Amino acid sequence: MNTILKISLSFAAFLASINSSIAQHRNQLFVEVDTKTHILNIKQEIDFLNTSTDSISEIVLNDWNNAYADVNTPLARRFSDEFYRGFHLAKEEERGKTSNLSIFSKEHLFFSWKRTEENPDLIVVKLAEKLAPNEKINLNLSYTVKIPSSKFTKIGYDDLGNINLKHWFLTPARNENHAFVKHSNENLDDIANAISNFDIELKLDNGYAVTTDLNTIEQSTNNDYTFYKLNGENRVNFSLFIEPKSSFTSFKSDHFEVLTNLDGDKITPEAQAQAIDCVVRFVKKLVGDYPFKKIVVSQTDYEKNPFYGLNQLPSIIRPFTDEFTYEIKFLKTYLTVLLNNSLFIDNRNESWVHNGIQVYVMMKYIEENYPDTKMLGKASSFKLLKSFNLTNLDFNEQYSYFYMLMARKNLDQPLGVPKNTLIKFNEQIASKYRAGLSLRFLNSYLENQAVTKSINDFYTKNQGQQTTAIDFENELKQQTNKDLNWFFKTIINSRDLVDYKFNKVTKTNDSIQFSVKSKTGINVPVPVYGVDKGKIVFKKWIEPTNDSIYSIERNNASKIVLNYKNEVPEYNLRNNWKSLKTFFPNNRPVKFVFMKDLEDPYYNQLLYVPTLEYNLYDGFIPGMRLHNKTILDKPFVFDVNPAYSTNAKTVSGSGSFSINHNYRNSRLYNVKYSMLITIIATVDYTM
Repeated sequence: MNTILKISLSFAAFLASINSSIAQHRNQLFVEVDTKTHILNIKQEIDFLNTSTDSISEIVLNDWNNAYADVNTPLARRFSDEFYRGFHLAKEEERGKTSNLSIFSKEHLFFSWKRTEENPDLIVVKLAEKLAPNEKINLNLSYTVKIPSSKFTKIGYDDLGNINLKHWFLTPARNENHAFVKHSNENLDDIANAISNFDIELKLDNGYAVTTDLNTIEQSTNNDYTFYKLNGENRVNFSLFIEPKSSFTSFKSDHFEVLTNLDGDKITPEAQAQAIDCVVRFVKKLVGDYPFKKIVVSQTDYEKNPFYGLNQLPSIIRPFTDEFTYEIKFLKTYLTVLLNNSLFIDNRNESWVHNGIQVYVMMKYIEENYPDTKMLGKASSFKLLKSFNLTNLDFNEQYSYFYMLMARKNLDQPLGVPKNTLIKFNEQIASKYRAGLSLRFLNSYLENQAVTKSINDFYTKNQGQQTTAIDFENELKQQTNKDLNWFFKTIINSRDLVDYKFNKVTKTNDSIQFSVKSKTGINVPVPVYGVDKGKIVFKKWIEPTNDSIYSIERNNASKIVLNYKNEVPEYNLRNNWKSLKTFFPNNRPVKFVFMKDLEDPYYNQLLYVPTLEYNLYDGFIPGMRLHNKTILDKPFVFDVNPAYSTNAKTVSGSGSFSINHNYRNSRLYNVKYSMLITIIATVDYTM
C-alpha cells in the first residue's frame, strides 16, 4: 500500500507598523504525500496582506518546484550552460512539476492566473479588484506537486526512500521597491520568499523519521501513524527531511539545538560536539545570536557548496586531521544556513553581503583557532616540499590565490552583479572569496575591527526582517569618518584591477621619500611596509595619487614593500618591492624551484626540470628546462630547454617567449604574442 503523508501547514508573519518590512501572510496547507510515486496532493488557503504602499492588482507566488517541469525552464538552461546533461536525458518520472492548479475564494469566485514563458516557476494571480495597502485577501488553492529526483540539485527523493523537501509549496514572493521580486529557480538557493510564520500538523506513517528546523510542539503515536505539530516564526523557508531512519544527530548548545548529519564517521561524537560548540560560540561572538531554537546543518547543504580544496583531495591524501576537516566543513555550512535563515537579503542581486560575511568570519576563525595551519596542512612539514611556496602558504592565503586564478585569466566578474550572471567557478568560489577578502581589506584599512563591529550591528539590527546591501553599506560608513565610496564603487561594483608599483624612491639614513604609480589607473588605499631581514619595522596606509610624494621615517628598513601582507586584493604583487641598499642587483632574490609551484611574490622564481630524451641518431639527449610558468597565469612567460646530443656531439635547444595581453572592457578577450626559437650548435673537440 502506498505510504500517505498528511501535512497541515499554516504560516503567518507579523506586521508591526506601516514602516515594518515584515510581511504578514497566513497559510494553511493540507498535503497528502505518496512516498511511492513522490506526488503531493495539496489543498491550501492563503490570507495575503498587502504590506506595500501601493494598491496592487496581482499577486506573485513562488512555485520553484515547477522549474523541473521540462527542458525549457531557466533551471534547465542553467544545467545546459554548465554542461550538465543529466536533466535533459532524465526520464519524465524523475522530473518534478506543479499541475492541476486552481485558485478561488471562499465565495467560490475563481481567480485567473498565468505563468510567463520567462518565469514558468512563478504564478501571477490576477485580482478582480485592486488590493489597497494593509488590506487582506483570501485565496484557496488546490494543486498537485511531483517531487523531482535529488540527483539534479540534491533536493527531492533518492533511491533509498529519503525525501529532502525544499521550495516545494506555493508561497508569496517578496515585495519591495513597489514590485514583487521575480526570481526563477536556477539552482542558486536564493529564493525570494516573503517572511512568514509556520504552523504544521504532520501525520506520518510509522517507520519514517522527520527532521526539521521548525519547533516540535507535540508528538504522539498510535498503531499506524505518528503525529507532529510544528511551528516557526519569521521564516522565509524551512528544512524538512523525511527518512526511513533518521541520519541526524542532535547537539545542544546554550541557546538552541543543532541537528546535523554532516559526514563525521571518522571522528568520535565527543569530537564532533567539541567542534560544533567551538563554531557556535565563535559565530555568536562575532556575528550575533541565532534567533531560532533549532538549526539543521545537513550533508546536502555542504555538498551543494563544499569547501573548495578540501573536496578536491583524494581520500588517500589527508593533509589535515579528520577533526580539523569536520570543523571547517561544519563552519562553512553552518554560516550558510544561519545567514540564509536569519538575514533576509536579496540573495540573487546582493549575494556579496552573505558571501563576504561568511568568508570573512571563516578567515577570522582560522586566525584565532588555527593561526599556524598551512594551506596544505601536514604536507608543509615534509622536507622534500619545504622549498615550495604552495606548501608554505598560510591557510587563509588560499582565498586570494583562488580568486586570482580567475582574475589572471580575465574571467573575474564584479561582486555586485546578479548571481545568475556569474560563471560557475565565480558563483561558487572566486567571487565568494573575493567578497571576504574585500571585507578583510576594509577592516585592515579602517583598523579597530570596524568591519567586525559592523557585521555584528548589521546582523543584530536586521535579523528576521527584509534588509538590503545599502543597509550594510550604511552600517560600515557609520564606523568611520573616512570616505568609503571608493570601496563600493571600485571593489564591489566593478571588476577594475588594483596594481601598484613604486615610481621614484630616494632615501637617507633616517628617511625615505617615494611616489607610487597605479598601473591600472585605479587608486585605492594601500599599506607601505618597511622590512629588514624579514621583520616589519614600520607600516603606514597611504591613499595614492599620481603626483603625491610620501616621506616616512626609515627605522633601519632595508626594503620598502607595498601590500606586504596582501591585505589589498592586488593583481600583481611581484612589482611591489624596492631595495634600499646601495648596491643590490635585484629587489627580490632569485629562487630556484623544481618543476612547478605557486607564484611567490617574495622571490624571482626560476623553475627547472631535468629532461632526458633518446633517439637512434642523437643517442641520449640530456637537458635542462628553465621557465617561469607558475600555477597563476603571467603576462610574460619564457620557457627554454638547452640539451646535448651524446652521439652527434651537438648542443641543441628550443625556447619560447610569449606575452599575454588581456582586454578588460572589450569584446576582444585576449591577444597572445609568441616567439619560438630552435638552436643547434656543433661542438668541435679538435680545438
